[in-house]
Amino acid sequence: MSDVFQNIQNSTILNKSIVENAFNRVKKEHDEDTSKALVKIAEFIEKSGDPAAGALFTNFTEELNKPTPDKSRLKSFWSGVEKALPTINTVAEAVAKIVPLFI
Repeated sequence: MSDVFQNIQNSTILNKSIVENAFNRVKKEHDEDTSKALVKIAEFIEKSGDPAAGALFTNFTEELNKPTPDKSRLKSFWSGVEKALPTINTVAEAVAKIVPLFI
């Protein structure tokens, strides 16, 4: 069964299955620290309540789930997250771990 969202306005929604799939893929193809950083960032974005950052991060994780993620798209989505939610840099250690995914 999948998540169903109805009558949602001004909310931050992260599709947990997409984040979980990205977590597993990053863990397999990179390392556990990077995958944990991805989850920490997802939690931070969800707690922020910023719908734009949530949507951009969902796009970011969807791209990570592709067989060959496009690094330019990942970088673009991440730049959007940073613009929408400048406080993301307060979890700098986690951010530093995921930067290699798109550089």
